Amino acid sequence: MHAIHLKTRLLDLSVYESIRDYDQGKGKGKSYSLSIGQRKVTFQVYQNGTIMVSIASSRNPFRMMTEEDVAAFFSFLGRVRQELAAWIPDPHDRIIPDVVDWLMKSPDLNKDTRISALEQLTLPDIQVSTAGKVFRAYVKDMGEKAVYRIEANNFKEEYSAAVLLDRIIHPQQSLEEKIVETIKQELRIFKAQVLQRVSPNTTDNMIGSNSWRFN
Repeated sequence: MHAIHLKTRLLDLSVYESIRDYDQGKGKGKSYSLSIGQRKVTFQVYQNGTIMVSIASSRNPFRMMTEEDVAAFFSFLGRVRQELAAWIPDPHDRIIPDVVDWLMKSPDLNKDTRISALEQLTLPDIQVSTAGKVFRAYVKDMGEKAVYRIEANNFKEEYSAAVLLDRIIHPQQSLEEKIVETIKQELRIFKAQVLQRVSPNTTDNMIGSNSWRFN
C-alpha cells in the first residue's frame, strides 16, 4: 500500500497562528515536510483547521496483509502524529485527534514481484478502468532492483483509517478482485509468448524464477 493521504483537523483553531516554521502551502495553508525512516511525510494545515497528511511511500510501500501489518502501520502513524504535534505545536496532546479517527482517502494497493533485466524490457504496461476505479500493471524501478507492480486504486470515498485498513485485509469477493485476476491471467499468457521467443537456457531460468509466480 502506498500513496497515503489522510485528513484530520485542529481541535483548537487558535493554534494556527502559532505555527511559525512552515512553507507556503496550497490554498494559503501552511506546509511542512520531513522524512520518517525511508518515507517522506508532508503536513498541510489550513486556517479552517483542516490538516492533510501525505506519506510518499512508492519505493517503500506498506505491507498490508495481516493484523500485524495494520498494527505496524498504526505504529508508523503514531510517529507521524508525534512529529505533527511537535510542529504545530501540541505539547499537552489536546489539539490533534487520535490517529484511529483520522480519515484516509484513495490509497494505492500494490503487489510487487521482483523481475529480471529481460523482464524489465518485455513485460507490458496494462491498465483497466471500471466504475471510476483504476487497475494497473507496470514495471517499477526501485533503485537497486526492479519489480512488476500490480496496482489498484480502490477507494474514492473517505473512511476512518481503522475501517479502511480492515476492508483491505478482509476483502469481500468483488469486481475489483476479478479484474486483478484478469490482469494476472493476461500476464500468464504474455509469459507463455515470451518463453516461446527466448533461448532454451533462458527459458529454463525463467521457468524456475519466482518472479513469474503471480499468486
